[in-house]
Amino acid sequence: MSINVSKARYVLYGLALLALNGCGASNVATIGDGSTSKVTVKVVASSADVTKTRLIVTGPLIPIAKHDFAGNSGGTLEVYPGSDLIVTAQGLKADGSIAYEGYQSNVTIVSGNNPTFTITTNPPVVKAENQPCQSCHESYRDITGQNLLASYKQSGHYTNDSWTTGLPKNGASLPGCAGCHGTQHQDPKPSDSGRCFECHGSSLSLKHTSSSALTAGEANAARYLNLNGTNCSACHEPHNPIEGTGKLQREQWEDSGHAKLKGLAWSHYDFTTRDTCNSCHTSAGFAKAVNNNFTDKKALSTTTLGKQVLTCDACHSSNDFKNSVRPLSTGYSVPYTASSVASTVIPNGGFIGNSQVCIPCHSGLNSGKIVEGYTGNLANTNFGTFNSHYMAAAGLMYMKNGFTAFTSASAPVKVNNASASTSASAGVPLFAADGVFRKYTSIPNGYQYTYGNTLTSSSDGGAVSSTHRILGTDAIKFDTHTDASGAKTASLTMTTRGPCLSCHMGNANHTWEINADSYNKACINCHYSEATATTIKTGFVEEQSVPFTNAVNFALSLLKTKYNIDYNDAAYPYFYVANTTTAFTDWTLGGALTTAQAKKLAGACFNINLVHREPAAFVHARTYVRRLLYDTIDFLDDGAMNMSVTASAAIYNPTIYNISTATSAATATTSLQYLKAYNRTTNAWYSASERP
Repeated sequence: MSINVSKARYVLYGLALLALNGCGASNVATIGDGSTSKVTVKVVASSADVTKTRLIVTGPLIPIAKHDFAGNSGGTLEVYPGSDLIVTAQGLKADGSIAYEGYQSNVTIVSGNNPTFTITTNPPVVKAENQPCQSCHESYRDITGQNLLASYKQSGHYTNDSWTTGLPKNGASLPGCAGCHGTQHQDPKPSDSGRCFECHGSSLSLKHTSSSALTAGEANAARYLNLNGTNCSACHEPHNPIEGTGKLQREQWEDSGHAKLKGLAWSHYDFTTRDTCNSCHTSAGFAKAVNNNFTDKKALSTTTLGKQVLTCDACHSSNDFKNSVRPLSTGYSVPYTASSVASTVIPNGGFIGNSQVCIPCHSGLNSGKIVEGYTGNLANTNFGTFNSHYMAAAGLMYMKNGFTAFTSASAPVKVNNASASTSASAGVPLFAADGVFRKYTSIPNGYQYTYGNTLTSSSDGGAVSSTHRILGTDAIKFDTHTDASGAKTASLTMTTRGPCLSCHMGNANHTWEINADSYNKACINCHYSEATATTIKTGFVEEQSVPFTNAVNFALSLLKTKYNIDYNDAAYPYFYVANTTTAFTDWTLGGALTTAQAKKLAGACFNINLVHREPAAFVHARTYVRRLLYDTIDFLDDGAMNMSVTASAAIYNPTIYNISTATSAATATTSLQYLKAYNRTTNAWYSASERP
C-alpha cells in the first residue's frame, strides 16, 4: 500500500504560533481563514481486507492527532504546526488490527504550506514479546517529546525479526522493547546498564573508531565515545538511534573537532585519570564539573576508564536538543595561577546566554600574570611553567590571559588625539566614535554598557571595547555599528545567544564551522559592504589572517635571531635553544638581563604561544591581540620599549612591511597597520571605524 499525501487540508492552530513567536491571541487560526496546509491522502495500493485508513501525526510540542477514515479514500486531519513530526499511515482490518503501516519522519508543517508525501507501507513486524509494550505505550512520549511508538517503529530494532545474537535476557530474545528493557521492565535504561554493548559491542562501525586509533588493552572501540562501554544515548536517540530526533545535529557533530577520535584533545592521554584535565577532555568530567560549578574537577578514575571524545551529553543535560544546555549561572572563574579571582571571572550566563557553556574549555589554563608574579629561578625554568594551553579564544576575547607587563596597563591611549565625552544620552555610547580610549583593561561585559544596559562610569575611559565580544547580548543594541539601512545591529539572532553561538552555531550548526548561515545571520549585519558571505570570508576574515600570521612570524624571527630561541608547538616545553632539542631555560641570558627584562622575554614567549595556539585570535580579539603582538615585537627587536617596531619590520621583511619596495602596496599597508595598532609616540590606536 502506498499513500500519496498531497491535497487534504491541515488546519494549523495559531496557538502554536503564539507559543513560538510570542504573539497575541489575534493570530489564532481557524478553519477557512487561509492559514492551512492542504494534504491529500490517497491509498494507491491496498489489500482487500483493509477497511479503514488511519492517519496519525506526532511530534515534540504538539498533541497527537489521529483519525480513522472509512475505506481508502483519505480525509482531513487538524494538527498543530511543528517540526520533527512523524506522519503515520496504517491500513486497518475489520477487527482493528494493522495490515499495513508506513511512516514519513522529519516533517515540518507551517501555516500555508502544501506538503506532499509518498509513504510506502509494509506488513507490521509482529513479535509476541513486544505486543504488551506497544499496546500500553501507543500514546507515550519519550525524552525528545516524540511519540515513543512511532519513533521506535522506524528503527532497526523494530524491523529486525531474525537477529538472534543479542544474548537472550530478561525473558526476551529479539531486538525490540522487551529485548532492550526486559519483559517486566527489568532494565529501565539499557544504554546505562551496558545492554546495548551486549548486542553491539563486537560489531561497532568505523564511525565509532578505527583500529589504528586503539592502544594496547583497549579492546572495546566504543570507549572512545562512552566511558565503560555504556551511555550510547550520549550520541543516539534511544528509540530510533539512527534516524531519530537530533539526526542532523549528530551528523554535524560527527564532522566537528569535538568528535575527532584521534584529536589530541581526546587521544593524547587517558584524561579520566588526570585531575583538572578530565573536566574539559571527557564528557563525563565536564558534566560533573558543571553540575558542581567547577568546585570539584578531580579525576573520574584512579586507574582508567578509557578515552572519550566530547559527546552530546557534555554540553546537553538531555539528548532532546531543546533547552537542555548545561547552565553556568554564576559565570566561570578561569583557573589562572598568580591572578586574583575577581579579575578572571567571565561574564555570567545571564549576559552571554548559552555561550557560557563554551567558556570553561576555551579560556586557557594560565595568563601572563603567572610570568609577572613568578618568584622562581629565571635562570633555570622551562617554559612549561608558563604554558597558556590551547585554543584560549574566550581568554583572549575577554582580555584575561595575555602578558601585558611591558607597559602600564592603566595608561589611557587616545584615538586621533580626541578627548573623551563625559556624558551621554540614552542609547548613545559614553565615548564618541572618534574618541574611544584603548588600554590593557576591558570595559565590563565587553562594551560601554554593563548587563542591563546601564552606562559604565567615566572611569572606564580607555578600556577596550569589542563588537565581536558583545554579539548575542543586549549590549549589541548600543554598538556604534549599523546595518545597511542605518539601523542598529540588534536583530533577535544577535541579542540572545552570546558571542560563541552567534557565530559558530548558525542554524544550530553542530560542526561549529563558520558557514554561510553564520555569515548571513551575524557577520553581514555589520560587514554589509562585503555584500555576501563569500566576500566576507575571503575579503575580510581570511584577509585579516594574513597580517596576523605575518606579525607572529616576525616575532618568531626576532626570537631566534636576537635570543637564539626556537619555537616548536608540537614538542613540550615548546621553546628550545635554537637548532637543538635542548629546552630553553635561562631567561636571564646568562645574567645579561635583569629580572624585569627576563620576565618580559618570558612574557613575549607567552604571548607568542598564546596567540599561535588560537589560530582565530585575530577575529576573537582583534584589537587586544594587536596590542599584545606590537608590544611583544617592540621588546624583542632591541630589548627595550621604544616604539621601534615599524623600522624593525621594514628591515625584517621589506616585501610586506615597506610600501616603497613591497610587491603589493595594499599588502604592505595592511601589514603595517596591524603593527601600528598602538603607537606610544602619538598615543594613537587604530581609528574607531577599524576596530572589531
